[in-house]
Amino acid sequence: MELFQWVIETVAVQRDGVNDMYVFQITTFDKSEKNAMDIARMKTKRMLKRNKIPYLRITICWVQLVAVIRRTKYEEYKQLVRLNKPKKVLTRLLQLSFWELDEYERRYRKERRKKHKRQANLN
Repeated sequence: MELFQWVIETVAVQRDGVNDMYVFQITTFDKSEKNAMDIARMKTKRMLKRNKIPYLRITICWVQLVAVIRRTKYEEYKQLVRLNKPKKVLTRLLQLSFWELDEYERRYRKERRKKHKRQANLN
């Protein structure tokens, strides 16, 4: 499985002539520049809305593919679980069947148990 990391700069154009620049590091599952730009636009809109800043438009001014990361599906599963993603999101993003997801869950629980036992023995 390949993950693509992008650095994208966006500019929020406001009515009073002030421009705010935002820089995002975005990770996508496909090498689609368009998807990465859409995510950056969405994040910029969310930040502006949260800070209650009115804007006219959002412009992408820089897109750069920084790195291509190769991971197994299970490694990516562990990363997403650590981020507390729901099961539906995991199955959709990683394109897992129910049985694969069940296997990954058992394997992950087993690894965590072993890790906690090791830490308890050290103390």
